[in-house]
This record gives sequence, C-alpha cells and structure tokens, in this order.
Amino acid sequence: MDQSPFELTLPRLGGARASAADLVADLPEDLSNRVVIVDCSAAEAITQSYSDELCKQVLQLRKAAGLVLRFPTQRMATHSRMAVQLRGLSGLEIMDRL
Repeated sequence: MDQSPFELTLPRLGGARASAADLVADLPEDLSNRVVIVDCSAAEAITQSYSDELCKQVLQLRKAAGLVLRFPTQRMATHSRMAVQLRGLSGLEIMDRL
C-alpha cells in the first residue's frame, strides 16, 4: 500500500473556508496513516478561517496522520496551531524558513 505523502500548494491568497475545502477536494476521504504536505512558500495572505478549515479538513475529517505546513507565514502558523489546539487535534508540523 502506498504511504507516500500527498503534496499540495497553497495559493497566494486564501480567505474563504470553501477555498480551503476546494484545495483538498481531490484527496481521498480517508487519509489514515498518510501525511499531507502543503507548500505555503507562495502564500502572502491566509485568513484564520482558511487555516482552520485546512486543519479541520485534513486532520479531523480525513484523519490524516499529519499535516506539514512548509514555509507558512508567521500568521498562518499561529492560526494553524490555534486551530489544532482548539479542535483537540494533533499531527501539525510547521517547517519554518531557516
């Protein structure tokens, strides 16, 4: 069984919850034992609701083993950490720029 991570790329701007849901729409409904890596390097402005929906879709609804945000803005990292904490989830990893 393939256990390779799924990779997504965040848009430059992300505001609506529906946009975050659209980003993950092509992923399998069950992501157990799988990791989703999101390249955030091109993102300039991502809202709190977008970050929350992304965490919810990947970690809560699809039950991924992990969500890795690669190079998010500081604001997105903060919003995502808060979303995971408030939802009682785990599996979020933030890869900061060096």
